[in-house]
Amino acid sequence: MASDVVHIRIGEKLIKAIDLVVETTTYSSRTEFIREAVRKQVEEENRREALAMLKANYGKRKFPELTEARRAEIYEEFLKQKKH
Repeated sequence: MASDVVHIRIGEKLIKAIDLVVETTTYSSRTEFIREAVRKQVEEENRREALAMLKANYGKRKFPELTEARRAEIYEEFLKQKKH
């Protein structure tokens, strides 16, 4: 998978907090920690958008009872469609 380089400025207080997390956990570097934090935030935003869509359409159509596995499949399909 190709990667782009992104340069950002982070304040000293936040850098110290990141360094503490890296030193006290299994993260091997600031980069690894920041990449994971961004990934988690993107997943959270996708989840919020999916919930908003569900709320907007709640009651408009009857759906059969969904299993947790089927919900996960639907969510993955949603993420794939969002990328395109």
